[in-house]
Amino acid sequence: MKFTLKQILFGLVGLASTVLSIVCFTLYTGSSQRDITYGGDAYTGIQNAAAQAANNAMYAAEIMKFGFGCVLLIAGLTLILYAVFLKEASAAAPALQSLANDPLYGAAARTALNNPPAPAAAPAVPPYAPPAGTLAEEAAPENAPKDPE
Repeated sequence: MKFTLKQILFGLVGLASTVLSIVCFTLYTGSSQRDITYGGDAYTGIQNAAAQAANNAMYAAEIMKFGFGCVLLIAGLTLILYAVFLKEASAAAPALQSLANDPLYGAAARTALNNPPAPAAAPAVPPYAPPAGTLAEEAAPENAPKDPE
């Protein structure tokens, strides 16, 4: 089976997208921080707020990592499948191909499949001529009114 340039490009982009999704799934997003109590001073509140912010950032990174990984994986696999199963458009309609084996209409369908119609020629356009009795005819020099002098 010979692959076209379009199929090769779709396959390569799909493969790159799939590899990037695997990289995205394996990224390290950090570790969680725990709350520490120092007593009743201000350092406890500051440390606990920083730990909570770090945990929230880590959870957001996990969600984004999973989301981007899924989108890249689905796009990559779709492009790979599209590249593998991409077929060039056939000149014959699928209905004619299914009719080709029909005993009643098969001969006509096979003739239509083997002898596609020629492309239609562009219609010949005659040069523009203004309709009779228009101002263009009246303005012609031979039709100009004569001076009574």
